[in-house]
Amino acid sequence: MVLPDCHSGLRYRGNSLLHNRVGGSEHRLRLSCSLITPTTVRQIVALSQQAEASPRQIASLLRQVEEANEAIVKPVVSAKNPQYEDAPMIEPESFKTYSAYLSKGEFLTIEAGADDWIRVELVSLTESAKLEAGKGYDWKRGKEGKNLTVEYEAERNGNWNIYVFNLAKTPLEVGITLTVEAWANDS
Repeated sequence: MVLPDCHSGLRYRGNSLLHNRVGGSEHRLRLSCSLITPTTVRQIVALSQQAEASPRQIASLLRQVEEANEAIVKPVVSAKNPQYEDAPMIEPESFKTYSAYLSKGEFLTIEAGADDWIRVELVSLTESAKLEAGKGYDWKRGKEGKNLTVEYEAERNGNWNIYVFNLAKTPLEVGITLTVEAWANDS
């Protein structure tokens, strides 16, 4: 069996190989090639082709994929890994998170661009826990628009989360570049 690569119809709802095999609109699958191994895809396709495959079995495999996704270590932008680029699809009124480690005096530049309104926020790890819990939080830097540049000079050593929010009512592809630079003191 030839499996689709990440640029094929696998990731798009409605035209996906898995969407058509599993049962159409009753079982819409939102899958991202970056999160699913070829083995998992083979398992899902094999189950969907079997007469005894149930939606419950397929849902179980999808839960495994989600759990594996949570376990994936996200890249951390830092002086050791100074640049990271991504272009994710972000669902409406949702967000994508990135991580950065900054030493005092280092500069973080966040560049984000999309066809509709987005918001970028730099949030400390402590405040991130509040945000993820749905509580009020404070951000260090933030900006809204279509093409944004957010800069920050670290006042202390620490971990930071960068949130990119899709403020539109449609999915958006957002181009993101994160850069950490250590500036030498000229004095």
